[in-house]
Amino acid sequence: PLCNLSRNLKLLPTKNIGYDKETGKFFLYCDNKDCSGCANEILKGKEGDDRGIEPIRERLDKDENILRSAFSLHGIPKILLRNHIPAAEVSKYYDSYELTPEFNFTIGKDGRIQTTEKPWTVKDDNGTESHSLMAAPVVVAFIKQLADILED
Repeated sequence: PLCNLSRNLKLLPTKNIGYDKETGKFFLYCDNKDCSGCANEILKGKEGDDRGIEPIRERLDKDENILRSAFSLHGIPKILLRNHIPAAEVSKYYDSYELTPEFNFTIGKDGRIQTTEKPWTVKDDNGTESHSLMAAPVVVAFIKQLADILED
């Protein structure tokens, strides 16, 4: 839109959802009150989103190599953070509000768009079905580990 608002239909929708009967696809309208396109302008996906992870695969591989190097350093305290947890174990450690929601849309019998929400499920590097965590529980884990390191 005019304001360059960036949202995601599945993970971060706006409050204004539309449906294209010709394509059978849902779309988002801008909901930035400061934008002249608010409620009228249809949001477009980010450039490259349609190509998936492959365009950044090289960068991800480099990041993994850097992390492996960091783990080999001794004498330096490390803070380990998880941004996901196996779906089979998630209820032992987290409440549902701590999980990243995935939004899905359907057309109800009355013709209105219905929104449903469930935990976003992804496969981790080992192929295990996992739920992504919201930022808050990850930050809490960071603060707890940092406090432990600083006490030593």
